[in-house]
Amino acid sequence: DAFISCDYDPFHSVITFRGGKVHILALYDRPSVALWCDRPFEVDIKSDKQDRVMRRSENVFAVEHPDRRHRFAWVAALGRGGTFVHQIRLDSGRSAYCRALLRPRAVLAIGGELAARPVQAVVRRIAQTAPGVLVRENEKKIGHALLPGSFALRGNRRLQKMLQTNRRVLLAMQDPCGAIRAAMGRIYYLIWVRDGALIECFNGYTGAAEPLRRWTR
Repeated sequence: DAFISCDYDPFHSVITFRGGKVHILALYDRPSVALWCDRPFEVDIKSDKQDRVMRRSENVFAVEHPDRRHRFAWVAALGRGGTFVHQIRLDSGRSAYCRALLRPRAVLAIGGELAARPVQAVVRRIAQTAPGVLVRENEKKIGHALLPGSFALRGNRRLQKMLQTNRRVLLAMQDPCGAIRAAMGRIYYLIWVRDGALIECFNGYTGAAEPLRRWTR
């Protein structure tokens, strides 16, 4: 009910509510995101029921998650002005919960990596960095990555902005080895809808109407 607008960017989105703005920053070169708000706010966190709790403190909530013969560490860390409230008792085989209580502009950082990597140290360092510094450092790296092949359009700001946004989207989709997936999930789903419709229409033209009837339903 309090939502007003969303200023979307693949790296730094700002969601405006009545009485405050929430910032969501995706780090360019680290598997982490940072959140903060210009007023006090709360974030509830729930682990997967398979996760093993590694650490619960005032400023860190860390779990280990098994997935396809690997073990991943998921870490949430708070900077100055934030504190975690943890559930009193943990039950084996059930999710663990906690609530992050944040003052204005206190940073909540969340990251995930292979458990053998120094995930907690990386995420804690992000949480302890001021929001303005996080944004500036991130934009410097993004600008450096987007500089090759960039060009400016004369007299067409809207198209220039759309071009820049799409280049940032593609950069945000690229993984460390350089690969970019063919399409994002929701767009890819639309491609399947299109392909399915074409195939079942051709089925219908042959006189086999049942596949098209089922597809339409």
